[in-house]
Amino acid sequence: DWRFTGDIFDILAMYRIARGLTFDGIASTIEFAVPDLQTEDLEEYEAKLKEKPTLSLMGSASLQRVLFKLAHGTYEGDQTLAVPAMVCIEKTYKHMVQLTLIKQNNEDPDADLESVPDKEVWYKVALALYSVCCSPDHEVSKQGFEACQRHFLGIFMEEVPDEKWMGVLKTMTTKQPPISSPLSRINTYSLLGQMMVRLFPIMSVREVNWKDLTEITKNAIVISDENMQNSYKGEPLFNYTVKIVANIYT
Repeated sequence: DWRFTGDIFDILAMYRIARGLTFDGIASTIEFAVPDLQTEDLEEYEAKLKEKPTLSLMGSASLQRVLFKLAHGTYEGDQTLAVPAMVCIEKTYKHMVQLTLIKQNNEDPDADLESVPDKEVWYKVALALYSVCCSPDHEVSKQGFEACQRHFLGIFMEEVPDEKWMGVLKTMTTKQPPISSPLSRINTYSLLGQMMVRLFPIMSVREVNWKDLTEITKNAIVISDENMQNSYKGEPLFNYTVKIVANIYT
């Protein structure tokens, strides 16, 4: 039973001494049971599934539950496994998307398939990847930033409901790396700027979003002010903040 297995992994990961071994068990399961196939062709992926047993949707979700916590640092604030957990999250998410699309296509070959078939799973993955982007460690943050770009921009953005995008944007404006980590702050603010430029034209056509978008804009201005107040002209944080602000508001 995958739910029971997920519960066991979750309990073990609570203990620092067992956390690494727990992750190794999850990672090895994913390596064995998720096809290492870089393709979006459903027939090719389905053929690969028949070669050996693979993770089901429930199995993937059960493992992701622990991986999300590792990415967020839920276990004692420990994010030392955030990057390898993020890699596993991305791999299982792609696998889940393919499984869902294959099922939908088999049920109705004429149906229009979406790039985001499960919005809730997409959203949970989005928040986990952004947590990695918020790491004070610049190299970790950079990898989280790149993963967020893949996850956010590699889809048809209109397929994600406004409330999910709003949740992502609000998280971005309320959760930032410490000001003592300027390069990580550049990553998160750059990501916020990219999302505002792409999403505001889509979401602002609906009046119901105006209040929240205004609040997000105000919070983005506060972040830019914090960045510039705590850096000097000529420093990367100051210069990149000015450049990002110009891209957002021009």
